[in-house]
Amino acid sequence: MTHDDTHSKDCWSRTPHYRPGGKLSAEQLNAAQSDAVMRDRLVNVAMHGVGIAYGYQIKTDAHGHIVLDDNCIEISCGLAFDEYGRMLFWRGGRVSMHDIIGHKPDCTDVYTLHVHYAEKSEQGGPFDPCHEGTDWVDRCVVFTLKRGCDPFDCCTPDVPTDACMTRKEWACLRNGFHDGVVPMDDGLAKACADIPPLSASHCGRVSFDPNAGLPLSCVNICDLDEMKDDCDPRFDFCPCTEVESCAVRPVAYRNPLLREMINQDDVPLAKIKGYSWSNWHMKKWGDQFRMPFAAFKNRSKSCKEGGVIDACDGFSVMFTRPVQRDTLHPLSVIMEIHIRENRPYYWKPMRVPIDVIPLDHNEHVVDDTDDTDCVWGLMICPLEDWIKYELDDKNSTILDCANRGQLARIEITLRGQIIRDCCGLMIDARPPDIDKGDPCKDRAGQGRPGGDWISVFRVGHGCDEDEDRKDSDENDRDAKKKELEAKEKEDRLNDLKNDTPKNQRADSRAES
Repeated sequence: MTHDDTHSKDCWSRTPHYRPGGKLSAEQLNAAQSDAVMRDRLVNVAMHGVGIAYGYQIKTDAHGHIVLDDNCIEISCGLAFDEYGRMLFWRGGRVSMHDIIGHKPDCTDVYTLHVHYAEKSEQGGPFDPCHEGTDWVDRCVVFTLKRGCDPFDCCTPDVPTDACMTRKEWACLRNGFHDGVVPMDDGLAKACADIPPLSASHCGRVSFDPNAGLPLSCVNICDLDEMKDDCDPRFDFCPCTEVESCAVRPVAYRNPLLREMINQDDVPLAKIKGYSWSNWHMKKWGDQFRMPFAAFKNRSKSCKEGGVIDACDGFSVMFTRPVQRDTLHPLSVIMEIHIRENRPYYWKPMRVPIDVIPLDHNEHVVDDTDDTDCVWGLMICPLEDWIKYELDDKNSTILDCANRGQLARIEITLRGQIIRDCCGLMIDARPPDIDKGDPCKDRAGQGRPGGDWISVFRVGHGCDEDEDRKDSDENDRDAKKKELEAKEKEDRLNDLKNDTPKNQRADSRAES
């Protein structure tokens, strides 16, 4: 906003005070109008934000393809606010390539359609402040095309993982009350800035702000005369193409900060980022969704003493934010095996005795000598005695269950009411795949702090090309080899006793 040296430094507005019989000058009237415009601009930026409030819809057909009428697109009535808080109102109507202001498309590509604030006088050209006499100023909008289509980043600012803040602190930072780990809302950056002068269009019809346009949609531009010989290129809106609107346009919310508060981005919770057995996690019921017994055995043995522990080879879980190390223990991390009994056919749960080993941000084991209070993940390590009697023994109950046509069911549970992050908050127990397809990884109202995170998979003999089938084939080959060697040894002993002819001994070995 422009400052006048005659004004007090503490004053931001100056309006005329009218008296009966007084003469109203042009300066006073313009000052009153400018003051009202400035008030509206500040309120728009502070309360509504920057973006499209409603409308500005490009007409499409039932298949989402752009509708052209005499090479014109139809844009519905709409309202928007640019970064200076200026109102961009459009009553609706058709827009052709001749209506595009600025540089026209010169090649076939995807372009972004922008809307800009503009002014023109009643003479049909840009408003001239030096023009003598009374003139009308029309406030309007113009459209431009910019090559490329960049999606709008609608995600709210990331909060550092070591930041613990309340809703009030978040609001203070986003409104610029003080500096901190969360940046001030970008929409407030130009609230106190002076509005730059408008630039005249190359045709001299209007004056507009070329740098404060708002993206509306991505449209395809093609050469309509491409198939005609001896014709110059005629780049225009391409028919029968899709329109991308919501992916690129910023939205002016009734209050941007309110949306952030609803999404609970001011208090981010630790979620499950990933787990090492995700390929075997049962999403559907079927024999193809099972972990081979050999793979289950190898993962259970990945924490063997004396060896290098690799979190990816075992049963490991990683979080999106650090959690308190002392909240990870066998009461908050549970591994159960469900085996079907022989006679009553009940599924009997049996809890596996485990150790819980903390992991750092790089999925490395946090040593006992490390006094860090917060870790980024954990590893489930079944105890040696359990591995010896349940996995190494040929009478394994898991294998016995598989031999009877039933696959053992494994349930791994993380109790969110016990596990706390470094801010003392309960973890969000939503499955990690619940946010797939969401660019901001955030779904308002879907948080589940304090619940249980459960992963289920089944263990069986495995099918073709599985690890346990390979191990079984190797064992069969070794057994046959040993059997053949024993047969040959027995034949040699019999030859010595019975003095069997050499050709008969050869035939006997060949038959073996």
